Amino acid sequence: IYPHCLLHAFSQHCKIFDHLAPDDYKAMVDDMHRLIVATDLAKHFRKKKYLDDLVKDKRFDDSLPAHKMHLKSIIMTTCDLSGQFKPFDRTREITFSLYIELYKEGDWLKSKGLPVHSTLDRTRYLDIPQDQVNFLSMVVIPCVQLLVQMVPVLKDPYTLSCNNLDIWKRVSFSKLFH
Repeated sequence: IYPHCLLHAFSQHCKIFDHLAPDDYKAMVDDMHRLIVATDLAKHFRKKKYLDDLVKDKRFDDSLPAHKMHLKSIIMTTCDLSGQFKPFDRTREITFSLYIELYKEGDWLKSKGLPVHSTLDRTRYLDIPQDQVNFLSMVVIPCVQLLVQMVPVLKDPYTLSCNNLDIWKRVSFSKLFH
């Protein structure tokens, strides 16, 4: 995705960065790269732990460039998860669209004789509600909760994701289509 963003942002037709001095331009490109990479959930957990500790110990200082970059990173990850803090009907649509893509990947892996994680295995579709409970509980809500501690005005995504968690806990797969 990073090359795709750069292709559009730095095309001849898009001159939004022309006014930047060379050093500022380089810093902006470096920030863009770091922030796009920050959406990788495998890296997110390590960064989240660091931020959790800073916030818990009241050492977070958004005037420090490193702390500001961590805040930007958690904002990017939260944006990447934003489909989970919309009204439930919309979240359900987004979730099923995502599962269609995941199942295509799983089908391809199976065709190559490779092992398939349960979220990529279309025969495990009845697990979607529990998978969503796990995803919201372990990834989405802790991420949004941390962001709200640093930027309290962003409490609505936290409330919506908690509401969606409650619904996913109560719903059976068959009820998702009514």
